[in-house]
Amino acid sequence: MAQSTTSPELVQIALERAQGTDFERFAQDLMAALEGSSFVPLGGINDGGADGTDGGELFECERPHIFYQITVQRDHRAKIRQTVVRLLEVGREPKTLIFLTSRNVPQSDLEEEHLEAELGVRIRIRDSRYIVGHINDSAAASASFHNHLVHYTDFLKNIGAAGLIKKSKYVTDPSVYVFLQQEVENRLGNNDLIKTLTDSLILWALNDTDPDKGLLMSQQEILKKILDTIPWAKQFINAEIDRRLAELSSKGGVNGREIRTYKKEGKYCLVYETRQIVASENTKDESLRQSVVQELMTSARTRQDLDDAELHSIAEMTIDALELFFQSEGLQLSYFITNKDTGGEALQTVTDHIEKVLEAKGIYGEKLLMLRIELRELLTEMFYKASERQRYFLYSLSRTYVLLFVLRAEPRLIEFFQSMTSNFRLYVGSDVLIRALTERFLAPEDQHTRNMLKIARDAGVQLLLSEPILEEIYTHLRGTNFEFINHFAEIEPYVDRALARHSSKILIRTYFYAKEAKKVHGWREFMGQFIDYDKVSSDSGRDDLRLYLISQFSLEFYSKADLEALVDVSKVKALSENMLNAMDKKNEQLAYNDALMVYGVYGLRRARGETTKVTEFGLLTWWLTHETKIQKHTVELVMKSGSRYIMRPEFLLNYFTLAPSKAEVVRSYKQIFPSTLGLQMGHRMREDMYHKVLEKVKEWKGMEPGRVTAKLNKLNDTLKADQQKIYHINMKNFDNNLEELFFKDE
Repeated sequence: MAQSTTSPELVQIALERAQGTDFERFAQDLMAALEGSSFVPLGGINDGGADGTDGGELFECERPHIFYQITVQRDHRAKIRQTVVRLLEVGREPKTLIFLTSRNVPQSDLEEEHLEAELGVRIRIRDSRYIVGHINDSAAASASFHNHLVHYTDFLKNIGAAGLIKKSKYVTDPSVYVFLQQEVENRLGNNDLIKTLTDSLILWALNDTDPDKGLLMSQQEILKKILDTIPWAKQFINAEIDRRLAELSSKGGVNGREIRTYKKEGKYCLVYETRQIVASENTKDESLRQSVVQELMTSARTRQDLDDAELHSIAEMTIDALELFFQSEGLQLSYFITNKDTGGEALQTVTDHIEKVLEAKGIYGEKLLMLRIELRELLTEMFYKASERQRYFLYSLSRTYVLLFVLRAEPRLIEFFQSMTSNFRLYVGSDVLIRALTERFLAPEDQHTRNMLKIARDAGVQLLLSEPILEEIYTHLRGTNFEFINHFAEIEPYVDRALARHSSKILIRTYFYAKEAKKVHGWREFMGQFIDYDKVSSDSGRDDLRLYLISQFSLEFYSKADLEALVDVSKVKALSENMLNAMDKKNEQLAYNDALMVYGVYGLRRARGETTKVTEFGLLTWWLTHETKIQKHTVELVMKSGSRYIMRPEFLLNYFTLAPSKAEVVRSYKQIFPSTLGLQMGHRMREDMYHKVLEKVKEWKGMEPGRVTAKLNKLNDTLKADQQKIYHINMKNFDNNLEELFFKDE
């Protein structure tokens, strides 16, 4: 029977992930399979030359002057040097060192020559490409992989779901489907909704102000009151509050709502007329809630012989259960409230919510049974036999929920995006990393790009630094240095902020802002934050920069050879030539680098099996960048592959980095729904948007799970790659606001 072949792509993926001990055991079996009895392990991690710091081991073959080193350590030069030194220290006489590594070593033949000349020992490097090339030489070689490393590829069996909640959770509930449909269709964003909601929150925060009593509030006090109740509002309100306070303070205010500014004190309050309007609205909302409570008490009285206090408690518990219903199944409940033809769906999980309320109240014994029955009866009446007031109350809560949903304050959405992003592999673009360099001297809360990368990394996103990207950043630093020397060095004492802002190089602008802010004292010191200044114009500087970027931003390095192993190089060269001919790239090397990134993304997707499976998470390997010029040269490639390759950084920023936490949302729900604030917020939900959301629920209900999964797959990838969508928070604005961020306290 013919020997089965081990997939080279699987071997490569496993080698990238393999840990020291597993790789050592694999390597022992592999070398025994390839070299037979001539290979003999020494058998101890401290046996003549092993340094014991990286998990690698040395083995000596039958020939007394040939040694093997097995390691997963990245820095092959340092490890080889350490090994030779240690062998000599213990009295061995190495003439040949065979270095077996799970990593890819670019230009390994030149590396061998360089190290041989330095160390006086014959060096033979057997890297990941060697392993992949020989894994099918024999059944024993192939077995070594399956015995020790194949488990590192298990995640590919459930790509997109490894370690995650089963996809059925996101397919059998409409939340993710409806949200993604809304986001893809709504390219203009929700700025109008955010403005009206911000106005409502400001008026709510100022509700108790009264100039006659000296009760005024500063902007910081307004913000604190809002964020204490709705902490996730920070994602939009910090950017809006200045403008909205100014608008509300203008003559006539907004829709007749006006606030007064006390400039000397730097504080605000509601004018009398606005207090009257707000008080009237609050009274109506509170009256509605109390009327519903009274109706529930009246209904319960027909079945229970209890006093008013106990009946009131039952009515409040009924509303508590209703609020829990919205928290856990808000979208389906909202659809039910406006579409009563959906049968008994609303009551399928009502018992769970009732139990949570009763448990929170600490109710046991006979009373527990009575309340279970009564609360279910009252909720059934509200859902199917509601009075006019009850219907309006349910409708108002539904509008509040949908508003929160549109603003991503929904636990299921938060879980979904966290689950998806934890499996991303992102090649970080040079523009993103250069922006991260400019944030070196900003306050931590203003380091938006650095914070995005840190949060992504901590959540499990694999952030990749490719050699082509490294070359672009290095070239940018060199060009920036030449620009400074040629145009700014001689006039540096006379360069003020106004002149600096006109420099075309963002790092030069950053330098002068940082210098004025007393964060740095000279150009050499500034550049030295990223690379030894004396190496800015030498090749050794590139490696300094690589080590800094990997260490500072926790990146994994992918060499040019790694990428070229995944692609058809002839196609890369053709794309590169197209860009050069169109003058979209003037440098041949940089054009090749960009083209290699494009094909590298598609290659890594194929290697990870992403293109052979359909999940609700969509594709997981992307190039994270604002690069646009190359896209007009890849239209045919995108159409042929059926997917784009660039993820806009705003996707990661808005749906993940700045998204509210699940804990924040749950806490806000508990404060919003029981209060008149919840009803007030619901008034700000546009009628057309409300019904459009619920129409999408109906659309979802009419599809099979497989169709929902396929739609989610496409919607997700469309949103990741959308270059035109307007986001409330745009990373490009950070470049324009760099000066403002440096001097925000002035």
